[in-house]
Amino acid sequence: MTVPELSVLLKRLGQRMKFRTRPALPRPLRILAACLLPATLAALLASAPARAVQYQVVYVPVTIVVNGKPVVIRRPVVRPVPPPVAAPTITTQPGNASVSVGQAATFSVVVSGTPPFAYQWRRNGVDIANATAASYTTPLAGLADSGALYSVVVSNSIGDVTSAGATLTVTPSTVTPALTRTVVRSGLSSPWDLGFLPDGSMLFTEKCRGLSILRNGTITRLFGTSGSSLVAGDLFCQGQSGMHGVAVDPDFGNGNRYVYVYMASNASTNPRTNRVVRLTLSTDLLTASGRVDIITDIAYKDVANSWGGAGSHSGGRLRFGPEGYLYVTTGDNHNGTLPQDLTRMGGKVLRVTGTGSAAPGNNSPGDPRIYTYGHRNVQGISFRPGSGQAFTSEHGPGHSDEVTPLVAGGNGGWDPKPEPGVSCADNYCGYISNKLNGTPTPMTDTGKFPTAMRPSWNNNGRSQGTGPSTFLNGAQWKAWDGRLAVGVMGDMRLDILQLDAAGMMVSQSTASGLPAQRMRSLVQGPDGSLYVATDSGEIWRVAPN
Repeated sequence: MTVPELSVLLKRLGQRMKFRTRPALPRPLRILAACLLPATLAALLASAPARAVQYQVVYVPVTIVVNGKPVVIRRPVVRPVPPPVAAPTITTQPGNASVSVGQAATFSVVVSGTPPFAYQWRRNGVDIANATAASYTTPLAGLADSGALYSVVVSNSIGDVTSAGATLTVTPSTVTPALTRTVVRSGLSSPWDLGFLPDGSMLFTEKCRGLSILRNGTITRLFGTSGSSLVAGDLFCQGQSGMHGVAVDPDFGNGNRYVYVYMASNASTNPRTNRVVRLTLSTDLLTASGRVDIITDIAYKDVANSWGGAGSHSGGRLRFGPEGYLYVTTGDNHNGTLPQDLTRMGGKVLRVTGTGSAAPGNNSPGDPRIYTYGHRNVQGISFRPGSGQAFTSEHGPGHSDEVTPLVAGGNGGWDPKPEPGVSCADNYCGYISNKLNGTPTPMTDTGKFPTAMRPSWNNNGRSQGTGPSTFLNGAQWKAWDGRLAVGVMGDMRLDILQLDAAGMMVSQSTASGLPAQRMRSLVQGPDGSLYVATDSGEIWRVAPN
């Protein structure tokens, strides 16, 4: 072979060549290549697979000795060309999954492209911690998880791609949980409400003492009567009133350290009032300071009348809704005109910001802080998992305890003032009849208020002192997941209500295995258990087995 021919060959080898079959070189050139190139090159060319492969020749400097002198030459080396790097492409999308309460679901994805791949699973568009594999298995699912959308972002060094969403459907369990009760604390003085800080510390109120915290087994009094870190000289305890509800600001863990309490106050007189007070807790949780009274004009029954003593029907539950606003329940004070009076804060549910101003969207026909009106004495309010709709619970006037789903601007239909031609002592007909025909005053008077909010449940027409309520949430509650737990104080029982999509009762059952006690507060704790404050001075932890 001539030098020019050899030069052409080496030039050919120095270029990228795509062999669709074994390298199609003439036999003399293959022999020459085997002589000129290392044995590994000859073996590579001889064993080239019958598929599309790219090779290139690179030249490596080598020093040889010619006539006793070192000479640097470039030695050809044949190497396969790496395939082009490709961004990930999802070839199999995650599929929808359906499980029962208490079961886990698994989502997976299949990807093509150039590895290695990185995975990040998301739930409803939010990254899931430590979900970084090609498949993801959820925690045990509850009804609140139904409808959640799972997707995954897959990436490599070139780019990324997001999968389609897969929907999780959770169907109810049919297993009723067994309950284990543990007494967390006893010997308290009329505990009225409970709340939890982000670290799991428990706040509780005692009607005639004030606000305390239970942390690491130790109680510290924070706000109230003498002995508290911050004394409330205006707090007083009379009849049904005193220190009632407590709520923790949703941003407590982000630095504002605010908690809120509902209390009877004699800071103003003639009449005295109920009010909502905001406090700031210290970082060591040993003291309260920075008192700000954010609502000061909640109606209080200052003097006794024919229907009860001073301090009756003050309401007093505080809860933050899922949208971050504070709901405040108030009572009718045995005052016939108060529930339907849109200028006074009794017989109402208020919805306010952390400063006490009206929250947007209240749709109030009167004072802008009013969310709903026409209530008797609401002592329970909670929010349905998933929809976030507020539900109240209150006891009736000798009949018809009620649970009611609320709508902004709605009327609960309670109007105990006498109708024309009817006379009632102190103009309050709540326990008798406000009508000429003598029928009992309705808890929800749909005849007078056709658009009044309809109750979900009326305790089969009985009045048994229904008070606190909370929705149970989580797979640990099995068949009770998503149901409303209601404390019926007069009958000393805990009822579990199953509601339909519209919030109406489907079924009612009573929890078994609990002592007969008046349950004043029901709160689901951060551990998923139900915590109960009783009028006998105990706090329970009720855990599903």
